Amino acid sequence: MGKQFGKSNNLSKKITLFFLTLILLSVVLGSYLLHWINTPNLHANNTYYYVNAGSSFSKVSRDLSQVNVISSAILFKIYGRILDVTSSLKPGTYFFDKNETPANILHKMLDGDSYKIKITFAEGLNIY
Repeated sequence: MGKQFGKSNNLSKKITLFFLTLILLSVVLGSYLLHWINTPNLHANNTYYYVNAGSSFSKVSRDLSQVNVISSAILFKIYGRILDVTSSLKPGTYFFDKNETPANILHKMLDGDSYKIKITFAEGLNIY
């Protein structure tokens, strides 16, 4: 009877250790993601990017990573999935400043804060 109790106690310790490790890993990865979404990409340049209507979140993430707007397509996709916004990007041309964070970049595309071109027509002119 003593051996049974000992085996059960040992299994209980292993399960507890497993869950503590899992919690610690989640906290570390969550902290890293939180830091990443709030830190601009050091290698970014000012960039214009066009989101086509119907573009997948994965394609946009890959494209932004390839042109150095974001440093990681995978982390950007994870962030989008956590927020459950992977099907909510608005089409348009966006301007991304080199100092923008991944969080700002995503929210720009969610809000449809696209680049606007200002056109002024002089009064009295026509096409003839």
